[in-house]
Amino acid sequence: MRAQLERFLVHHRVGAGELLYSQEDPASGIWFVEAGAVRLYTSDAAGREQTLQIIRAGASFNEVPFFDLGPEPATAQVVEDASLLTLPIERRAEVLRAVPELVTAAAASFAYRLRQAIALVEDLSFRQVAGRVARVLLQAVVPHPGVGAGSGGQALTQREIAEMVGTSREVVARTLRQLEREGLIRVERGRILLLDRDGLAAHA
Repeated sequence: MRAQLERFLVHHRVGAGELLYSQEDPASGIWFVEAGAVRLYTSDAAGREQTLQIIRAGASFNEVPFFDLGPEPATAQVVEDASLLTLPIERRAEVLRAVPELVTAAAASFAYRLRQAIALVEDLSFRQVAGRVARVLLQAVVPHPGVGAGSGGQALTQREIAEMVGTSREVVARTLRQLEREGLIRVERGRILLLDRDGLAAHA
């Protein structure tokens, strides 16, 4: 299908920290990550942010507004220098006529996003902060849906972890100290080393 879409795709090189679009902006189109990483997050009037997912190479995002023509449901920010492709919303009708298989591919993506959203809601609603932090840390060794999805292998700051687990940086700092006292992790020079994965999994 990539070959069929090629003539519609727009290539972008985007540096870390740049916004692709903001929540409630008009729909931009479907995005594909060739290299780098993109963070999807929502925010409230007070500026608090909730990270939904980190999107990495080989994955796509933003299919929903491409099909329902609604505004962007989240903000997309590049977190690692990225090579991206866009299927622009302006060419939606033309693309769907030329590549009807896109609908089937999008349905699979919708199903994955729904499962991710349900897992995230479960984590935020039913797990204590220590469990959520443990699940984020475990993404590095056992990728899974929910909080921290897509963050595995990325060096995370306490603020970034807080934005994933839905709490403050101070609470994350206390939680990391507690996990360290229990011998489950070691925090050194901005890195978090996992010492006891089974112990962390018990928290999660």
